[in-house]
Amino acid sequence: IGPTSYSFGKLEMWCHTGQKRGIKVRELYEQLKGGDMLTRCFNLQDGYAIKKKGIGFLRKMFGGKTLVCWKSVVRKHPESFSESCLVPCILEFEGEPTIIFKWLDDFFSSDHVTPLFKN
Repeated sequence: IGPTSYSFGKLEMWCHTGQKRGIKVRELYEQLKGGDMLTRCFNLQDGYAIKKKGIGFLRKMFGGKTLVCWKSVVRKHPESFSESCLVPCILEFEGEPTIIFKWLDDFFSSDHVTPLFKN
């Protein structure tokens, strides 16, 4: 899906200007899809690789931000006709890297960043 190996120091951290005041998650997702940026995003496997590296790594490399794995957006119920989609995120919870899923109808602030592989 993405590169098999990469340097975390060479990732671009993208944050939409609207996130300073709060922006609907779905708007960010649509912009990433429309701007051809989605192919450069993390997927859930990248999230698990970061989780495995531990809390020290997450804090050092990403400064306490929540990382969004846009390439792994899923529907809650595959047979559902509604837009009940979720996106996986990596964050610190109780001193450990944790993966949670956020609704696309939620809002993200500037604490949510999108790591992008450089072209």
